Amino acid sequence: MTQTILVTGSTSGFGRLTVETLARQGYIVFAGMRAAAGKNAPAAEELRALAQREQLALHLVEIDVTDDASVEQAIKAIIGATDRLDVVVNNAGVSYSGPLEAFTLEQVQQQFATNVSRVNRAVLPQMRKQGSGLLLQIGSIAGRLAFPFLGLYGATKFALEGLTESYRYELAPLGIDAAMIEPGTYPTTISANRQTASVLPSTRPLSRRSGQHFMQRIDLLRPRSPGGG
Repeated sequence: MTQTILVTGSTSGFGRLTVETLARQGYIVFAGMRAAAGKNAPAAEELRALAQREQLALHLVEIDVTDDASVEQAIKAIIGATDRLDVVVNNAGVSYSGPLEAFTLEQVQQQFATNVSRVNRAVLPQMRKQGSGLLLQIGSIAGRLAFPFLGLYGATKFALEGLTESYRYELAPLGIDAAMIEPGTYPTTISANRQTASVLPSTRPLSRRSGQHFMQRIDLLRPRSPGGG
């Protein structure tokens, strides 16, 4: 039986590469994105053209991972079309940068609402019914190592680490697996679209000093030649 896969954040980067690769491997793939008729219309049209040109089982589904109603509607549409959902690749995410003390509560909530996916909760009833499934989280090296000025973004990725491990223990008896991919630096658009903290004037000197201190620590970790050069 051909597996059905949902990939969120499919307009570019990891998500775009994932949907194209999986579709070419013969899977039924739903490329999840928001504003498919708006700002992401060019990406949506490119995927439609690809599916038609290469005769791929690649479909678009409108989904805003920060909105419960949008998530529920997307999952319902997928199951209605294929009667199953085997894999969810939680790729959608945004990145905020800046000193932690300079973020507003609204920015913190938005960062977590986007990066700590609520999609899993929506798909689990179907996976339990099937007795199988895979929840695949796209994490980051920032979920294993802390970096200055990426603390809020890193916090969401550390959260994904804990959630994924707990999911794996809880869901294994039901035939459902959960796993994490932790990529390092890669040329996606997440950095280009990065949002910044509401930086207070008093935090600017802190930013400079902390950055210099971090780079000094990194320099100490670099391997040295036997001659000390």
